[in-house]
Amino acid sequence: MRGDAPSLPARAASWRAVALVWVGIGLTAAGLAGFGAYTTLTGRERALATAGATAQNLARVLENHTQRSVDAVELLLRLVAASGEHREAALPGPDRFDPVLAEVLRERGYVAATSVLCAETGRRVFGHGPPRQIAGDLDLDAFRAHRKAGASVRVGKPFFDADTGHWSAAVSRVYPRSASKGAPLLAVAHVDLSQLQRFYASIDVGRGGSIVLWRADGLLLTRAPYNGAHIGRVYPGAALFKELARAPNGLYRAASATDGTRRIVAYRQLPGTDLVTVAALSEEDSLTAWAAEMRSTLAILALVLLALVAFGALVAREMRRRAEAEARATQKSALLEATLETMDQGLLMVDQETTVQVCNRRAQELLELPAELLARRPSFDEVIRYQFARDEFAKQDTSFRDWVESGGFEQTHHVYERERPNGTVLEVRTVPFAGGGAVRTYTDITARKRAEKRISHIARHDALTDLPNRVFFRERLEQALAGMRRRGDGVALLCLDLDHFKGVNDTLGHPIGDALLKAVAQRIRAELREEDTVARLGGDEFAILQNGTGQPAAGAALAHRLVASLGQPYLLEGHPINVGASIGIAVVTEAAGDADTLLRNADLALYRAKEDGRGTYRFFEPAMDAAVQARRSLELDLREALVRGEFVLHYQPFVDLLRGEVVGFEALVRWNHPTRGLISPAEFVPVAEETRLIVPLGDWILRQACQDAVGWPDGIRVAVNISAAQFRGEGLGAGVLSALAQAGLAPERLELEITETVLMQNTEASLKALHRLRGAGVRIAMDDFGTGYSSLSYLRSFPFDKIKIDRSFVRELTHNAECRAIVRAITSLGQSLSISTIAEGVETREQLDAVRAEGCTEVQGYLFSPPVPIEEARRLAPRRRARAA
Repeated sequence: MRGDAPSLPARAASWRAVALVWVGIGLTAAGLAGFGAYTTLTGRERALATAGATAQNLARVLENHTQRSVDAVELLLRLVAASGEHREAALPGPDRFDPVLAEVLRERGYVAATSVLCAETGRRVFGHGPPRQIAGDLDLDAFRAHRKAGASVRVGKPFFDADTGHWSAAVSRVYPRSASKGAPLLAVAHVDLSQLQRFYASIDVGRGGSIVLWRADGLLLTRAPYNGAHIGRVYPGAALFKELARAPNGLYRAASATDGTRRIVAYRQLPGTDLVTVAALSEEDSLTAWAAEMRSTLAILALVLLALVAFGALVAREMRRRAEAEARATQKSALLEATLETMDQGLLMVDQETTVQVCNRRAQELLELPAELLARRPSFDEVIRYQFARDEFAKQDTSFRDWVESGGFEQTHHVYERERPNGTVLEVRTVPFAGGGAVRTYTDITARKRAEKRISHIARHDALTDLPNRVFFRERLEQALAGMRRRGDGVALLCLDLDHFKGVNDTLGHPIGDALLKAVAQRIRAELREEDTVARLGGDEFAILQNGTGQPAAGAALAHRLVASLGQPYLLEGHPINVGASIGIAVVTEAAGDADTLLRNADLALYRAKEDGRGTYRFFEPAMDAAVQARRSLELDLREALVRGEFVLHYQPFVDLLRGEVVGFEALVRWNHPTRGLISPAEFVPVAEETRLIVPLGDWILRQACQDAVGWPDGIRVAVNISAAQFRGEGLGAGVLSALAQAGLAPERLELEITETVLMQNTEASLKALHRLRGAGVRIAMDDFGTGYSSLSYLRSFPFDKIKIDRSFVRELTHNAECRAIVRAITSLGQSLSISTIAEGVETREQLDAVRAEGCTEVQGYLFSPPVPIEEARRLAPRRRARAA
């Protein structure tokens, strides 16, 4: 036996002492466990008792609210029964309207219908509301119950009303007749249960709780949370009805018959009814606070037990701690080394003397440093010299190389990017240590830089043609203008728009349209210099920037080449395509102007090129801007003219050729401008149509013309032009009838002249409005007949009263055989359809003789009278006989 080994008695004493300690710990632990069990059981019962009291209070609240609802319905039933008895005595019939009852029903929005039936025969005596919702909802059991004397309010089986989206039920009660004669009356009300459902849903019963309204026979009327699958079902075996058989009010705990959840249930039966209100709280939710307290108690007990166990094992743990500390230090060292060797970043660490202490394998790979160099712990300066010798910084600028050569290792936080000769882009980040030295990381960001470059390209280029987009082009334009100011040369901006491109999309489809845009982009590139920029601004609109050339000759030469190139035929997927190009050019040859002005001027020139026939180019001229400004000024004046009342009506007569008499006047608007005098409609009407000012202006013309025509002799009509914009509104028909009524003019004295454009834009709605007006007596005439595309189809779909032959045919009638043939066809068509025809623009005796010979029934033109003010029209009207007749 070794002398330093402990003796057996000493070992035994040691074991006894340890045993006593652990026995004490065990007894203490047992006592704590018993205390915890007692606390747990008593706390649970208290929590359940509190939940039961809460449920009973909720049940009382539900009973009171439901009782008030039942009382309100019962009061309505009494009113229904009284109304039914009165109606049966006064006005026999089941569907008499009771205004008092109707008002009550409106106040009680939850009652949709009422009915009164004979309690013995079921005959319906009186009803208010949809018939389908009245007697049909009472089941046979309810009807039999009401035949018993003293039957109280009864609620029928709920049903889902598809019209309202709510559950409803028929509530009924028997009332004896007030005169005590005849069979009792059964009053029925169709009640929307959603109001009761919303009140139930507003009560917080916690997670898993529920509120239910039952009928005493086990029928579920409504519940919250809402579940339509249970409403209207019968659960006669539910625990509630066993408890209800013992007492009308009570409290119990059981699993739910509808969803199986265990709940604490308080119920109360409404006195004198078969309704039972139930408030149920989930046992699990009610025990939540208790469970949390229990977990806290057990956690405390566990901590105490752990403390006791820790005390008993203190010595052994201390010995293990030392051994584990040494093992962890060894493990951390190995883990750090493994991390450094496997991390994706290169890492290089230097000490206070800038000696390289650590350089992981990734840093060696990214910087291509030899292992023999790092093996001798070189200084950072040696590493830099090695990299300079290999021309590592060839892609960097001179200032960067100077900085690296001077040390390139600042003792501050520093981040920069550099590209290696092999194309790899590195992010270099330096983090200094507090006591000196630093760590530098190298991250390969080549893929990220490529992605950023790609994203930048996408953001600044058109996805279809890969041309610069509007943003990129705007940058180039501003740069060119800035360079022009320094150099003093010229800049030209060309805005290019394809002619007839929409037709390609409409007839061949957008894929062919996209292919055409790509082909156009290629042809444009082929005509440009390398320093020029072309961009797609959107749709079929392109822009080209020329700078550093002699202008405007260079711009004209390029535009000429582009018009010729883009006008050549295309063959795309077997489809031959011909489109042209219109180009607007804006030139800046002085150090003035900005990008917005240049773009605007090029657009104005483009519009002029399109107006001049397309397939050409135009330079911007100041007069173009002046024309736009003049139009803008005209638009502003036009808006103010409506307010100031500057418009007047002139009237041009039209003559019946057979009678030789003036039969009506066409109302033509004139603008009496305060400074410009009378302005022709040809100048301001197109602006009014584009700005939709034609709608209020047309309404004024209609009303004023009706008022003026009232002063003419009976039989003299007034014709008013109606624009397409007025037909887009919903109130044209009402507006016309209102104008007639306000003026007191007979509808048959008003003619509305419409063009084919009105019908083309909204055929069905337009024809409906015209039929309404014609049915009221208003005459409808088609203006400018023969100049559209499908006038004959509209003559077939609507019975016009008059056809106006366009002045373009009348003007050529005496020396153009085709025009004469068209007029002859129109008049023949009018005769066959019993539609009168009027020729407008008759200015000579020859034209008058020609239209008379072709069968026109009415004429209008300067031969008889130009448009004249209302005073002159009044003088013309009484004579009735035309001057030239």
